[in-house]
Amino acid sequence: MIKKIKNYFAVKKQIRELSLDTLQKINGIASALSDLTDMAASAAETLNSDKLEEFMENMNKIVDNPELTTAYYQQVSRQAHEQKMADI
Repeated sequence: MIKKIKNYFAVKKQIRELSLDTLQKINGIASALSDLTDMAASAAETLNSDKLEEFMENMNKIVDNPELTTAYYQQVSRQAHEQKMADI
């Protein structure tokens, strides 16, 4: 009889520990989802269709003009080299 009571309390304690662990994991997941939602909302607020259209037009100008394409890649290469040298 005492052994059954002892087992009952041991099982009850184990269930409580597992329940708390599960709740902590759920809380972590909810926090991560909340952070992702906040980030998505922030990104949606800052996205402007006019700026995106202007960016696409500028990129189209660069792609259509070979001289601009060469100049663009030279600039990117120079900036990458300068940044690499600054890091060293």
